[in-house]
This record gives sequence, structure tokens and C-alpha cells, in this order.
Amino acid sequence: MATLSLVFRVVITITIILRLVSSLQSSSTTPIQPAPPPSNPCIPSERDALLDFKKGLTDPDNYLSSWQGDDCCAWMGISCSKRNGHVVELWLNRAGLGGKISSSLLALRHLKSLGVEGNDFGGAPIPEFIGSFKHMKYLYLFDSNFSGQIPPHLGNLSELLDLQLTSQQTGPNFYSTDLAWLARLSKLEYLYLDGVNLSTAIDWTHSINMLPSLVFLSLSYCSLRNAIPPPVHINLTSLKTVYLSGNPFNSPISFKQFFWPFWALPSLENVYLGNCGLQGSLPEVLGNSTSLKLLDLNNNDLTGVPITLKRLHTLETLHLAENNFNGSLEMYHFG
Repeated sequence: MATLSLVFRVVITITIILRLVSSLQSSSTTPIQPAPPPSNPCIPSERDALLDFKKGLTDPDNYLSSWQGDDCCAWMGISCSKRNGHVVELWLNRAGLGGKISSSLLALRHLKSLGVEGNDFGGAPIPEFIGSFKHMKYLYLFDSNFSGQIPPHLGNLSELLDLQLTSQQTGPNFYSTDLAWLARLSKLEYLYLDGVNLSTAIDWTHSINMLPSLVFLSLSYCSLRNAIPPPVHINLTSLKTVYLSGNPFNSPISFKQFFWPFWALPSLENVYLGNCGLQGSLPEVLGNSTSLKLLDLNNNDLTGVPITLKRLHTLETLHLAENNFNGSLEMYHFG
């Protein structure tokens, strides 16, 4: 019986080994199936919208020659989300484009960045529908020959971080009669409106003051005037750089009554107020700007400097050329 049991075990072992060998031989001769090709990341409806947008453009330099085929995410100027394939960026800066910006872009519901700077749209107004992109964070429309009133619909872009609408000073200009729409952009950090005609926007200081996240403000040559007093409570605690050059404030009391809370901003580092027609003496409250690094007051009609300027220990650059100061500034030791 012991001999029969041993023989039975040997037979079972050999059978298992033979089956394993047969399985290995079978698997080695079976061809490996190639992995299925990745699904096209481009959303068909968004591709169609981009092609409709292209139809409305003139493209003499053939910048959009890559806009063909199914994969719109590989086209020039297009970036898509790696997570879901939606178009999130449309960058066509300095591409030599013209024509019309089509509302077909509204199909790009996930668009976060739109840049068409440095093109030529023939003095057309900014399309109002651009204010419908609820995910928009970056909007660059400057130096593209737009004109007319800035649509207040842009105030609906509640996620916006960077808005650049600088207007050409030698061509058709943007204008805005009321900047109240800006107050809704509470997350805005960078604002460029240079050359935009704001001569009738008397509420501009209050509207700008509603932007607590603002870091950079550029409003040079906007025809701003000292029409109303500034807000009493300043919310611009993050503001570091201000460009206000070339605005006709033309007032001997601008510094004392119009700019007085401006100098108390806790993060203020760079101020440009050249060629503003400012008159009289610099105010003593200027000495409160203890974080100031650069102050440009060239080409004004200023006559005096307060002793409090000595408090500006962080000041590195001071421009006072083309004014009417008497005496020397050597007594002030900055830095």
C-alpha cells in the first residue's frame, strides 16, 4: 500500500508540472495585445467653437495654420486641462490677427485665460460676451486696436486676477464713464488701464478702493482729475505699485486733501506721479510711507520738501527733476 501511495503522489506531481509547462508555452506564443490608443483630449464642441472663431478672423501671417485636425489641444495658442480635456487657455498675442471675435467662444465654458494683445481689431468695441466667462482669471486685450466704452459686463468676471486694457494713445481710445463695475472684481491683483479716458469717472477712487487684493495699479494718462475727496477708509492694504503719471490733477491741494490716505498704505513701495501738474509743497504725511522704495515726482510744479521725508529709510530712488524747489536736498539722508 505504501508503494502504491508513493506512485500516486509522483503521478500527481508530474501532471501538475506538465500542465504548468503547457500553460507557459501557450502564454509565450499568444501575441501581446497593444494598448488602446488614448482618447482624444479635445472636446468636439469646443473644437467646433474654435473653428467658428477662426472663420471670423483675418490671419495674413497664417499664424493659425495648425488649427486643423481633431486634436485642438495641440493647436497653436491652445491649452487644455489634463484632467478633463476642456480648453482653459487661449493665447493669441501678437499674432497679426484681425477681424471679429466671435461669440462662439462662449462654448469654452472652462476658459481661464484669454490673451489677444498686440493684434489689430480695427477699432471694434470689446465684445460684451467676454464678461460671461465665470472662470476667467487672466484677460489681456491691450494694444489690439479696440475702442469705445469698456463694457461694464467685465465686472462679472469675479475670479479675475489680472486685467490689462491699456489703450493706444495714438489711436482710438477706450473710455469709461463709471468704474463701479470694477468694485465687483474683489480678487483682482493687477489692473492696467493706461490711456483709457476716465475724465468723467468721478468715482474712480472709491471703485479702486473696493479691490482689497490689488497689488499693481496702472492708470497713467487717463485724464483723471481731483474731482472728489478720497475714501476715508482705505482697503488697499496689498497695493505695492501705483502709476498715475500724466493725469491733470493741476491742484495746489492735491497732496494734502486728495492723496493724504494714499501715503499711509502699509505695503506701498513704488509711486509714479510725474507730469501731473501737482503744485505747492509735499505734505508732511508723505513721511508715513515707511515702506516706500521709489517715488517719481518729475515734471510737476512742486516747491517744498517736508522734513518728514527723512523717515523714509527704505527709499532708494527719488525723482524730483523739472520742479521749482529752492535750496538743496543734501540735508536728507535716505536709505
